[in-house]
Amino acid sequence: MPQKLHITVAGAGKGGPSMAAHLVSMGFNVKLYELPEFEHKLKPFIQRGGIECDGEVKGFFTPAAMTTDAEEAVADADIVMVAAMAMGHDAIVRNLLPQTKDGSLVAFNTGYYACLRFHPEFRRLRKRVILAETDILPYLCLRTGPHSVRIDGIKKEVGVAALPASDTPAALKLLRRTKLLRFFPRKHALEVSLSSMNLLFHAPIVLFNMAASENTKGNYVFYRDGVSPGIGRIIHAMDAERIAIGRKLGVKLLDCVAATKRYYADYSVTGDTIDECLRTNLAYAKDVFPMPSIRDFAVFRQDLAYGLPPIVELGRLLKVPTATFRMIVDIANLVCQADYMKEGLTLRKLGIAGMTASTLLRYLRTGETASRRTKGMPSC
Repeated sequence: MPQKLHITVAGAGKGGPSMAAHLVSMGFNVKLYELPEFEHKLKPFIQRGGIECDGEVKGFFTPAAMTTDAEEAVADADIVMVAAMAMGHDAIVRNLLPQTKDGSLVAFNTGYYACLRFHPEFRRLRKRVILAETDILPYLCLRTGPHSVRIDGIKKEVGVAALPASDTPAALKLLRRTKLLRFFPRKHALEVSLSSMNLLFHAPIVLFNMAASENTKGNYVFYRDGVSPGIGRIIHAMDAERIAIGRKLGVKLLDCVAATKRYYADYSVTGDTIDECLRTNLAYAKDVFPMPSIRDFAVFRQDLAYGLPPIVELGRLLKVPTATFRMIVDIANLVCQADYMKEGLTLRKLGIAGMTASTLLRYLRTGETASRRTKGMPSC
């Protein structure tokens, strides 16, 4: 029987259709939305009449609507699950937020600092909408054809927080009704973004397998073949820097080994080092990620533009050394002929440049700063 909860999934790449198929399989009223400029991603599903899904969720699933019309997509949505890459978040918020109804939840999967990025916009529009993000997309999934996806893994549980943090219980209440997996509370939204393992895994594997990445266009099993003890040591060094930043922000972040085992508790992850964990994870056993070029590999570009620069800048702000993260960014700049520290997400763009740890924590907790109380609300 259809569930009463109405859910809109935004993004028709691989994560969005996977999530939509899973939710439809559970009986929810689901709409799949894509930006008009990316209608070509959605059109094959419309032509086919639904989503073909394989792997952990098998079958053919037809959402209640598949549309590029923002008003149609979210008019009755209780939850908007943003499952697009970070590069598309701004346009999705711009299109969907004015149409969302009061009391609904907009949740970003994976966040990439989404709460900090978009809280000013929510305030500017005076929308009574909950803004939240999750550590990571619930799925390890691939687009396997024009109208098909495959879900190789579903996380056991992921963390959630809202901005302000006082809205986290309300966000959890709605998300738990989906029964997709176990959602648990994080202390604040920045803990969520810092808990994403994407920050640690993608860039080192791509860069230190550069010959395979470029010469084979990514034709190797990314986690199984792409990680080694040496690359694992680089990941552990990055992990130590990430954990130190979390400590300055009052949170005890799980190390990458414990976090991987927690996310993938159902996939026989074993080992004491991250390279062992990644190679034994059954969810990772066959994933090959096509890479036309390193710079055009969307997963890599997303992390370099939206994931790593804030870590480097947070380290500088909180006086935590981040030499390994900075090394990865510098190598990527050289390889891609870019400047991700300027082109990417910065603390200034997040609206937190110059804050102390205490003022930043207050902002995460309340959504308010002293300057806002005295000068009014800024726009994005």
